[in-house]
Amino acid sequence: ELHSEIMCERMDYFLVRPIPGDARRLFLLPAKVRLPAPTGPGLPFVFAAPAPSAPVSPLAYSPAVQAIVDSVSTDRLYSRLCDLSGENEVTVGGENYVILTRFSPTVMGGIAAAFLVEQFESLGIDVEIEYTGLLSALRSVDFPMDNLRGWAVGGEGAIIYTEDGGASWTEQRFGGMLANNSIDMMGISRGVVVGEAGTMLLTTDGYTWDDLTSPTSENLKSVVLVDSLTGYCCGNAGTILKTEDGGMTWSSLPSDTSSDLKSVYFADENEGWVVGNGGVILHSTDAGSTWTPAESPVTSNLNGICGLGHELLWICGAGGTILLTQDGSTWQAISTPSTQALLSIFFIDETTGWACGRNGALLATTDGGFNWSDLSTISATLWDVHFHDDSEGWALGYAPIGFTEAVLQYTVDGGMNWTDRSEAVASGYRNVVATKPGTTSPEEIYIICGHYDSISEDTFNYAPGADDNGTGTIAALEAGRVFSEHSFESTIRFICFAAEEQGLLGSAVYARRAYERGDSIVAVVNFDMIGYVDSLPEDLDVVYNTPSTWLADEILTAATMYVPTLGVRRFFDPNAGGSDHFSFWQVGYDGIEGMEDRPLVTPHWHRTTDRVSTIDFDFYTSVVKTGAAVIAGMARLDTTASSVDVVAGSDYWGISPNPCRGGTRIKMGAGAGKPAAVEFYDIRGRLVDRMEAQQDESAVSFFWNARDASGNPLGPGIYFMRSVPGHRVAKIVLLK
Repeated sequence: ELHSEIMCERMDYFLVRPIPGDARRLFLLPAKVRLPAPTGPGLPFVFAAPAPSAPVSPLAYSPAVQAIVDSVSTDRLYSRLCDLSGENEVTVGGENYVILTRFSPTVMGGIAAAFLVEQFESLGIDVEIEYTGLLSALRSVDFPMDNLRGWAVGGEGAIIYTEDGGASWTEQRFGGMLANNSIDMMGISRGVVVGEAGTMLLTTDGYTWDDLTSPTSENLKSVVLVDSLTGYCCGNAGTILKTEDGGMTWSSLPSDTSSDLKSVYFADENEGWVVGNGGVILHSTDAGSTWTPAESPVTSNLNGICGLGHELLWICGAGGTILLTQDGSTWQAISTPSTQALLSIFFIDETTGWACGRNGALLATTDGGFNWSDLSTISATLWDVHFHDDSEGWALGYAPIGFTEAVLQYTVDGGMNWTDRSEAVASGYRNVVATKPGTTSPEEIYIICGHYDSISEDTFNYAPGADDNGTGTIAALEAGRVFSEHSFESTIRFICFAAEEQGLLGSAVYARRAYERGDSIVAVVNFDMIGYVDSLPEDLDVVYNTPSTWLADEILTAATMYVPTLGVRRFFDPNAGGSDHFSFWQVGYDGIEGMEDRPLVTPHWHRTTDRVSTIDFDFYTSVVKTGAAVIAGMARLDTTASSVDVVAGSDYWGISPNPCRGGTRIKMGAGAGKPAAVEFYDIRGRLVDRMEAQQDESAVSFFWNARDASGNPLGPGIYFMRSVPGHRVAKIVLLK
């Protein structure tokens, strides 16, 4: 019987889908609400192809894969981990940096992402930055001159810019915990942004933004530039500020109120109005030197004001409030069809305007604001609205459900219908996604990943994060290196996720988009903290859910075949939501989390002491080898496109002749562990012969006659020799 399955539960919503599992339609429902019926409409969210099933055949030993596994370099792991964790100075984009923190909202978080991009590029692997989009509210938008060039600002210090009418938006500034609340541009080059804790920014070229010295630490809510020199802004606790030099410096003005002030409008450099909480309306006619309270018909909070000249003005506020004056001083309350808090109001002329607010409230008028129509169709809180004419406009804000929380909506019919443009925003946190396309089955995708962000008790200044999760990040990078010279039948992605520490944000966005695209992700191997050893022998703990049981088994198999010194323990926990594998579980992909200890025992977790010196590189290397083994085995080395060169280690004395005809002698030093036998495999990984050792005190030697186990001559080609035990591998070329 068809019923619903909860895929993801949050404080304010459920993500559910119908069962059976081949019905891949997802629904977002409010908290405490279930899918009303098998065919109930709910809130349609995504359509996507089902995730593929587990591979048909389990891993089989391959000498070629063994050679790749053995090429994992401890020295390389150490060097790159020092680079990423602030132990070394690194060069990124031609500049020198020490990456002291990788906290995603910081500038250094972006530098860390750029460092990883350059590392993958140096390996010849295609790599791109995947922006998560803005995961907090957009709060203000301005198109100062035309419908092509515009700016929008919002949470986490975001400033985004478009020059193609909003078809695409690029990041001009991002990072930090403080929100930008308001922007006003004087033309396309000079503009001011104000925000939380007295934030003030200035641009004089329209592209770069400078931090200004602010005379206040109060939250600033609104800014307006009257001309090239004069501007005003307002904020909490009665704050009103003024600039007379184009925004370079600001001074405080007396307001004689302690109310939070929300919006400011000036008709010219002298006459202006400010509105705020408790129905406050202040009016100045002397350039802000003095402010006179106007008689307000309401006591509710007032959030936005706009005007056309000195006499025709409109105000919006809580409870669907809209106020109107036609003489600049006498205000009347207008009846509206909304009870929601209205946050912004905008008019293009004396008759046509819009107001927006919480819970998708959107109102429109065509008679100067006396009568309003309800156009509320957007499921979001709308902070600001801006129109170019009576048809084309923008509304932006914040959606409390889903993964991409910033809302950026576009209309060409006056607000009757809207198109979501949030995915057009190249800003936010940065996932680093490197891809090695498959040769014969590129649609099948295998992922090895880790999050590169870090936190500590001094997050903004020093969060080295060597173990958490420099180890997982560099594991993905090292896998990219050892795979870079080879080809695989399936596609392999090496992903370094951002913002895991803020709630799996980077991986949640990636997994959701992958699901919407219909990506056939077969398996995700997520490493998170794989370098700390409390006591030897340390083992790799693998966390899995029911659909991923097969993958946990493959990890164990890979370790047994290729890294026999590494123990693996499996932990079944379908609710293990502490790392990026969980984002893939939520949308139905199979994945595991590999970690050093479950539960964690390291004393350095989320501390400034989480440094490279705490890492056990023997254990760490073994885990990375296991990850490389399982990904390479599942993705299937394409031997028709790859030539795996196996370089004999110091334990080998030689294979001579090589290339050979009719046979060759193999001689190993005692350091090889005196193997009892050697096995020979063809290039497709099939066992063709096995020989017992001929030993003396100092060496082990074999003569191989280039025949199979039945005595038949082998054809020319590449063969691999593996020592048993010990798994030492070498390549032998057999000529005609």
